[in-house]
Amino acid sequence: RAPWACDELRAYEVWTVLSRECMLHGELWMASTFADEAIKHAKDNGDQLMLRDLLLTKAYLARAEGKDAKVIGSLKDLTAADVEQVVEIAGLLSEAYQRKGYIVQSESVLSDAL
Repeated sequence: RAPWACDELRAYEVWTVLSRECMLHGELWMASTFADEAIKHAKDNGDQLMLRDLLLTKAYLARAEGKDAKVIGSLKDLTAADVEQVVEIAGLLSEAYQRKGYIVQSESVLSDAL
């Protein structure tokens, strides 16, 4: 089988990568559009791994827009994460809580991240 054969590649996986790239280039509206559409399809296909990445992307987009409540809201839907993602989630939550003026202990942020 040819290494370039990619019959398992789904459109929402491409949209996820495009969303991240748009975010890195400051195209927040387009990044959000790609992420929203990819989230719908990831949910329909039951792709929990991709959904985790997409919810993190949405949280980063919300942070870039200065919408701390939206950061927290995006992350509350996460049900599982690997170690690197837990670190990212804890950082995003800590920053969002700090911006909102909440005084939160680190244990609380980590338990929210898990």
